[in-house]
Amino acid sequence: MDNTASLNWYDLYRKNFTVNDTGSTTDFWGNPLEDRRFGKSVLEDGREVTYKRGHTFNDYVGRWNKHHPAVWAHENGVHTDNGLTGDAVTDYFNNATVKELLHIKPEMYLNNDTTWEDCNGNINQQWHIQNEASLWIYRVLKHQSDIRMLFFSGDTDGAVPALGTRKWIEKLGWEVKKPWTAWVHDGEVQGFIEHYRGHFDFATVRGVGHMAPQWKRAPMQYLVTSWIHGENITVINPPSPTPQGDHEEVILEW
Repeated sequence: MDNTASLNWYDLYRKNFTVNDTGSTTDFWGNPLEDRRFGKSVLEDGREVTYKRGHTFNDYVGRWNKHHPAVWAHENGVHTDNGLTGDAVTDYFNNATVKELLHIKPEMYLNNDTTWEDCNGNINQQWHIQNEASLWIYRVLKHQSDIRMLFFSGDTDGAVPALGTRKWIEKLGWEVKKPWTAWVHDGEVQGFIEHYRGHFDFATVRGVGHMAPQWKRAPMQYLVTSWIHGENITVINPPSPTPQGDHEEVILEW
């Protein structure tokens, strides 16, 4: 087995998923579970359905790369860190009251699946490969003056790397209106942000991978909420030389 077996490709500097791996016998709402991997939900028409709670590392990686060493290790009885994560969020979105408040009807589910699942297999199997990828839609949206775009990327994501995102954004050829600079929350640099002509912002999130809102909750809530409401985002002005040759960091508003 090679040295990549223990890597979490969705977050290269984080161990394989271990959060919430407590063996709890209740769901997020405190309801008893017969099996911690499965929960039960009641639909609008009174039917009871069973949903899969969260996913393990092997569930997550195995969907996309069945040849990943960690999947091989699991299938061949080699012990790997394979904790459960996402169980609370699947409990939440499968809760009957939550679905009612969000106006989610049974007929809205693809193929009458009737349950919410993180990285839903039915949806993932319905997409089509296009040679032009998704670049074209950004060029279309650029001309919609009432549509703003924010693309964020965790900088330790090994599956969809932030560097790759920067490369395809460069291919758009859009003028940079506000240059690459650090954004700040709670007195700490949380990543970098850049603004382009065409109502488009790109932000990185420092020290997290593919699921940035899961691992950097407060900074991501700050970034996304501020952006949605058109509020200022605190950034650090790139240092400039003073007559004494020193550098000064100044907090500005984005």
